[in-house]
Amino acid sequence: MLILLPPSETKRPGGGGLPLINSWNLSFAELDETRRMLAGALRDLASDPVATAKALKLGPKQEDEVTVNASLFDSETMPALERFTGVLYDAIDVDTLDDAARDFLDTHVLIQSALFGLVQATDEIPAYRLSFDSRIPGMLPLKKIWQDQSASILERRPELILDLRSEGYAALTPLPARDNAFFVRAMGRTADGTLRQLNHFNKKGKGVFVRALAETMPTWATAQNQKPPKNSPGGVSVDDVETLMSWATSVSIELTRTEDPHVLQLVINEADYPPLNARS
Repeated sequence: MLILLPPSETKRPGGGGLPLINSWNLSFAELDETRRMLAGALRDLASDPVATAKALKLGPKQEDEVTVNASLFDSETMPALERFTGVLYDAIDVDTLDDAARDFLDTHVLIQSALFGLVQATDEIPAYRLSFDSRIPGMLPLKKIWQDQSASILERRPELILDLRSEGYAALTPLPARDNAFFVRAMGRTADGTLRQLNHFNKKGKGVFVRALAETMPTWATAQNQKPPKNSPGGVSVDDVETLMSWATSVSIELTRTEDPHVLQLVINEADYPPLNARS
């Protein structure tokens, strides 16, 4: 199973990892040339705060993001799964997971970055500011830069794929057109039973879902005699959606098929998860 997550605009500062200038060791080395090109362009753009604010759609209170980009190659790094914050990542709450749950995420999660493309949960990255719809002067839109380069990464992964990315980030690396690749649509159920798709509950529901997978799927899969993949002994082999939905039922998660054969619907009760101070 492969879980695709979006990044977030908000990120933790600092980190204990070596800067990119000293250690560039990201997964999917075929993307490195583009990564370096974008990172260099973003750093150079930061020398002009006005141009940076325009390109990245920064408000007056976001001037610190210019400094963050200026030090892209020199700032400390940390695992991507720890770098991102916001509603989805707050719901995962990676710092409170036990070792088995963290191992599950490290093995099964890829994060879609506008700057670095697809990265593993364990890849050490610096803080940065770049969104899927940002436009670096003199360069093609990020969608055109990333689409062709990164699509093959997912195409050569045969396992079940769950896409929890927002549409903008999903467009950077499209899902392969096959029966075991699904976009997950999160919905909130109101007190009167109405389903609605709201930004907060979309992110919150996806985070709750991922945390539940991490905490319960390894034990459940073992009980169901789902053997780990040979090339990933720490992983869990759940490669069909029926098995996934059986797990969901066992932990009281509502996950169903939709009329679109490539979309699954995830429903959470809004009353169970009151809104926090919404962050992206």
